[in-house]
Amino acid sequence: MLDNVDPAHVGATLEYLDTHGGGLKRTLVNVVSKSGETAETAAQFLVLRRMLIDALGEKEHAEQIVAITDTEKGTMRSICDAAGYRTLPVPDGVGGRFSALSPVGLFSAAMCGIDIEALLDGAQKMDARCSKETLDTNPAAMLATLLVRLGNEKDKFNHVLMPYSNAMSLFADWYRQLWAE
Repeated sequence: MLDNVDPAHVGATLEYLDTHGGGLKRTLVNVVSKSGETAETAAQFLVLRRMLIDALGEKEHAEQIVAITDTEKGTMRSICDAAGYRTLPVPDGVGGRFSALSPVGLFSAAMCGIDIEALLDGAQKMDARCSKETLDTNPAAMLATLLVRLGNEKDKFNHVLMPYSNAMSLFADWYRQLWAE
């Protein structure tokens, strides 16, 4: 996953693809950008796009790209329409880290073999639980109440998520960003 423009990380990822993944000819590039205006995402995409064009050709490279972007407007939408890239929608009104259960997160989850139907079923069940009006049956309201009371009454303003599994480290990063937003 290329989620920042660190040249060492980008270089190491591309080298790994060449030595272990069959190169760009066997790589699917999934770019996620609602507008196409985020400089870091655009820069990485343009570099990878050029590499794909050089490796596969002007028309053939399009088979290796799936973009998740706005359905109607923006620079990325224009690029996708002109090049014939497959696209999935960034839902209106859903931004940033809140888009994990939209195509933004579900596409990569499905590509990793995660059962997204089961994931969405679980999310729907939790939504039902978190929509209950009584505090003792609503885990989100209970957590919010405890955090506010700890902060206001005990001067304890911490919220800690400890993933005791290396496989969960990216989840903790996502949660930290979600919490900050």
